[in-house]
Amino acid sequence: MDRNDAALENSGKDVNPIVSLALIRQVMDLALDLSNELGEDRGRQAKWRDILARLGDYPQCNLGELPIGSQTALSIPENRTLPIFRYSEIGCAWQNGNAVGIQHCTIQEMLFQSYDGVLRLFPNWPKNQDARFGTLRARGAFLVSARQKGGIISGVKVFSEKGRDCTVANPWRGHKVRVSRKGKITETVSGECFMLKTSPQETLVLNPL
Repeated sequence: MDRNDAALENSGKDVNPIVSLALIRQVMDLALDLSNELGEDRGRQAKWRDILARLGDYPQCNLGELPIGSQTALSIPENRTLPIFRYSEIGCAWQNGNAVGIQHCTIQEMLFQSYDGVLRLFPNWPKNQDARFGTLRARGAFLVSARQKGGIISGVKVFSEKGRDCTVANPWRGHKVRVSRKGKITETVSGECFMLKTSPQETLVLNPL
């Protein structure tokens, strides 16, 4: 449990602020990953795993349960039962017009995610909105590019800086995926999620079959 923290500047002694919980999870998870990759501090891994196991869930409530003064969009009755994330488990619940510091990464997270080591392309992007991104950095030392046009994903390229294993959520559900390296097809993979071996400074091109 994270006590005496602050969900927002000067918000008080909050318990389990949502941003702090996310930060602690990321730091501990990355520390474990780095420890395994570099072969360092293995003796501390048990402590890091214990911290992760003891962290609380992200605080939630229904919109209608927010304290008076922090409620929003309640003019529509059915909105009162909408589940939302609170800013903290105990303490600051909500502040109108404030996105607790996540606004800067929201668009990128809609386009591309890799927070848990799995590459996800356009996971929350509207199918009717064309978009593309280039060389976004992913966990695992990968640079990823892709585009979506007419709801169809294409142009998927993964550049591996360090040659680590690359796990990808299949961008084309229900379809097999053709993997090309140096202009040649090297393998075909399938499933909702698949793992690809990579070499340092190698580019993988993915296309559906």
